[in-house]
Amino acid sequence: MRVLFIEADEENELSTSVYLCRIPSAALNRTGKILSRVVHRNQFLKDPIERGWDIIVFERLLMAPFVEKIKEYQAMGTKVIARFDDNYALIPSYVSSHLLWRRNLLVRE
Repeated sequence: MRVLFIEADEENELSTSVYLCRIPSAALNRTGKILSRVVHRNQFLKDPIERGWDIIVFERLLMAPFVEKIKEYQAMGTKVIARFDDNYALIPSYVSSHLLWRRNLLVRE
């Protein structure tokens, strides 16, 4: 089996991509039974990615122009999974990161 992860974070903000893409990919590779690779979203859009992936896991990228590429892979029989982390618009006010994410403010003490 071959699994391709498409990470969303830029290098200067690398956070969830480590947990949603890089760590799972490395764990799959350690099994010796699954080949896994991680590519950045920009590379996925501009460079031809080799075919033959059984599963492609997208980190929160279900938007244009990714949708067209997703459809291409699905037409070839590739299973597509989308992973999401926090829904910032729904973080309630009692959560400490509410101001940072919901209102885009950083509280300084």
